[in-house]
Amino acid sequence: MEPFTLILIAYLEVAQCMGIEHPRPLPPEVTYSPVEGLGCSFGKCSGLYWGPPLRKIKIAAGRASLPLLKHELIHDLLQQRDGNPDRKHRDPAFGECIH
Repeated sequence: MEPFTLILIAYLEVAQCMGIEHPRPLPPEVTYSPVEGLGCSFGKCSGLYWGPPLRKIKIAAGRASLPLLKHELIHDLLQQRDGNPDRKHRDPAFGECIH
């Protein structure tokens, strides 16, 4: 399966799980970094999400997985639904929509 197709399927699965019937198009930039960890406020992260106006996701290739991709997509969908990407991971979608 092509990477774009995999990302699109994951995006639509998560949106459906979250009850979002008409999500915006995919974030314009979903990239994989060749490093093992990405610099973030916690030190090293496996994935990062940037909200509007950028709407981009970066995933450390050494840790790439479908659950990690879905995790970052949840941030984008929460931003759409609630206007807040929930960086503290309190929304139930982080537990219910990653499988």
